[in-house]
Amino acid sequence: MGDPLFVRRGYGVDPTPKAERIYPLVVKAMDSLAQIIEPDEFDPMTAKRSIRVAAADYAIETVMRPVIGKLSKVAPLLDIKIGAYRGSDEPADFGAKAADLVITVREFRPPNHNALTLFQDGYVLAVRHGHPLANSHVDLDQFCTASHLLVSPNQDDTRGVTDLALEKIGRVRRVSLVIPVFSIASQILADTDLVAVLPTRLAKKNEHLLACLDLPFELAPFEIMVLWPERVDYDPMNKWFRELLRLYVGDR
Repeated sequence: MGDPLFVRRGYGVDPTPKAERIYPLVVKAMDSLAQIIEPDEFDPMTAKRSIRVAAADYAIETVMRPVIGKLSKVAPLLDIKIGAYRGSDEPADFGAKAADLVITVREFRPPNHNALTLFQDGYVLAVRHGHPLANSHVDLDQFCTASHLLVSPNQDDTRGVTDLALEKIGRVRRVSLVIPVFSIASQILADTDLVAVLPTRLAKKNEHLLACLDLPFELAPFEIMVLWPERVDYDPMNKWFRELLRLYVGDR
């Protein structure tokens, strides 16, 4: 400073003229610094922000759809931007303009990445009401000879987790229709004699269209997780939204 700022006087000190002159500036600077280092507050009722979510259509239906219905009441000014996500996408860095959250299965979680498990889901065999198999215990032979619908983002990929499980017990099935999204699967099944192995949560949402039957073989369940990049790990809005997902759709 080029100035002692304070001089000794008895048992105390007196400020120099320079100290008195810069005091108001120092107080203002300290107040500004405090605002920087103090934790941000997020009030969902008044916050005008947006959050970007990447998810496949299964996650949009089972995770985002229940949450979207609540947001107008708990965060009326919050904008949600949902983009498509495929398992082949790489969320490891997310990028400065990429998603703030990714909702996907555990198998697609990059190593050492921030993640929260929302729920575990299994599989059922879904057929239309009135289907020849609808009111019966489906055995392995009936399952394998039926015409199957498969949901796959790649039309040339006709081998899903079901086919891998069948392969282990020396069986195969016929996949006669491949579609890229789950959103139309229930309606197609309702209009045809096709069968499909669908996630339980998704099939149960369409029980007015579909009968849900037990599979005649073991098929491991899967976990749905929400992932987020390091840049939003401490962001109060992101933390609030992750907790919202856990509260509304997470396993109890």
